[in-house]
Amino acid sequence: MEVKSDIKPLGKIRNTGADALKAYLIFFVIFSHLIVAVLQGFHYPLEAQIVRVLSNYYFMPLFAAVAGYFFASTVRKFASPVGFFSLRSLIVIILNKGSELLLPVVVWNGAYSLIIHFDTLSLRNLPWVLYWGIRYQMWFLVALFVSLSMIAVIQTISRKNATVFIILAVLVAVGVHFVYVPDSYFFSWNYHVPYLFPFAVIGYLMGQTKSTWLLFNRKIHVSASIAYLVLCFYAPADVSHWKTGTCLFSDTYSWQKLVYCCLYRDVLAFAGIVTMVPILRYVWRWLERCVFAPYILLIGRNTLSIYVVQSFVVERWIKSMGLPGNAFVNENLWLVSWVLIPAAAVLITVAIAGTCEVLKKIPYLGTLLFGCKLSDYLPILSK
Repeated sequence: MEVKSDIKPLGKIRNTGADALKAYLIFFVIFSHLIVAVLQGFHYPLEAQIVRVLSNYYFMPLFAAVAGYFFASTVRKFASPVGFFSLRSLIVIILNKGSELLLPVVVWNGAYSLIIHFDTLSLRNLPWVLYWGIRYQMWFLVALFVSLSMIAVIQTISRKNATVFIILAVLVAVGVHFVYVPDSYFFSWNYHVPYLFPFAVIGYLMGQTKSTWLLFNRKIHVSASIAYLVLCFYAPADVSHWKTGTCLFSDTYSWQKLVYCCLYRDVLAFAGIVTMVPILRYVWRWLERCVFAPYILLIGRNTLSIYVVQSFVVERWIKSMGLPGNAFVNENLWLVSWVLIPAAAVLITVAIAGTCEVLKKIPYLGTLLFGCKLSDYLPILSK
């Protein structure tokens, strides 16, 4: 039986369903960061569990899957007429993704590092100031770039052979768990790339085959929903990728526990994606006719820019205000936690989205702040 979906073929026309989905996800990114910045974490177990079920167990893997889905069109664009991928096309794809995802990381973090170290800055320590400044903030963009680059390499090696691609992708997904990179060198590799890569691959395969039956098959959805609720109920505290890491050489836990936590975390995220995407699709069908729809789409088409700006507005500026010790916050925890922070998250998300929309229209400034496709500026790369 053919199953219809809202996901349209990849092309220049924006997919409003995908934009609405990304708007939902980025809202919970800001909401979760606000909770940490204002309250240093959840104070009410019920609220914490609601947010985990609605987003935290799967939202970053789903972002990676969406990126992988649309990355498929980028890869197809640079394939030869017979579908093969040359070394040149691989380099162009990686350069395009690097200028899109890494340019904001370098510009924003580099500028921030230069500002806070201005008094001690010299030509001798300038490279180190920039290096230490860009390592951690915006980890998702760096991990996503690495994951998509590995997919491009695998696709180049496997050419049009889907079986070889899947075998290589599985080997890489397992292999990255054996790669240990000290956190002080490269953006906490051990936590991030192994966490996102499998889901970027799943999204990429769906984009290449233009198949979404896995998300919109009713029997699969019901089964995944039951599994997701059960897994959420029994989820151990150590399932978080922040707490366990993913490298099997870690001395924090035994390798048996790490394998268990990694598998549990990935299955939980996969079940959450299959559960929530169809639900969010039905919600969007209702919302797309309401007065708030343009604001939702505004947020959805600016998620990368919002993520970049919130990393400074929320994760640095608001977090530096010392609100956890504020008398009003301590005396009104319920009001702050359940009402004020969700409302603030909505307002901050819309405000940042509107600001980014304006800035991106300014020639060169928008490109510098929020990235670009290098081939748009160097036509020779598109040939």
